[in-house]
Amino acid sequence: MSVSSKKSTSEDILSSKEDSQADNVQQGFAARLRDLCAEKGWKQADLARKSSISPNLIGTYWHGTKEASARNLFALADALSVSAEWLAFGKGSRSPNPGRLVEVSDADWVEVQEFDIRELSDETRGPVVSTTPIRRDWLNQTFGTANGLWLARLPADLPRYRLNEGDLVFVRDLTPGEAQDGAVYIVRVWGHLAVARLDTFMSNQMRSVEANIEDRVLAPRDIGTEDGKAILVARVLGAPLRRL
Repeated sequence: MSVSSKKSTSEDILSSKEDSQADNVQQGFAARLRDLCAEKGWKQADLARKSSISPNLIGTYWHGTKEASARNLFALADALSVSAEWLAFGKGSRSPNPGRLVEVSDADWVEVQEFDIRELSDETRGPVVSTTPIRRDWLNQTFGTANGLWLARLPADLPRYRLNEGDLVFVRDLTPGEAQDGAVYIVRVWGHLAVARLDTFMSNQMRSVEANIEDRVLAPRDIGTEDGKAILVARVLGAPLRRL
């Protein structure tokens, strides 16, 4: 075998190894993407909405047939609340904000109140049921904030997130004009409390507010202060052991 033939064979082997490694990285990325969406109860369309990436591109990432650009990788990581490095390569910390909690003796504690929202009114959240001290660093790490949080019992089942009526959840007050796609809200319709996920893709579907609430979803046109409309009460962030 000539020197040039040997060189060509070595280059072919190296190229084959590199292609195989790249394919493994791509398939690993696709598997993590699917697993994360399964944890959240999301489909490809949900991920497309959350990340503002076209459904067609999401499909290629989902099946491992295309590598995500850096821009789209960070958009996906942000939507899924994981680090870009972990999502792409399975290395490092899964958390986008890794860091250990401080020692208990050094921890700062926040008094989080639970309200009985069955007696909610336009003026109050209802009577205070209890007050629980919770670590500020844990709240920040889990929900991204420790401010404006309170506790309430879910007024209805939320099967998508495996939560049941009466489960204790962390909620926060609404920001002015808030109506975030994919977010879960406690709402009031005809004086009754319910829970639903806002879905902007439902704007073109002519369904009644009651039918949507029954399916635990909400279209933007369902929200308002008029009779028969859904009034947003608070945003649900998650249960004590996990965020939504």
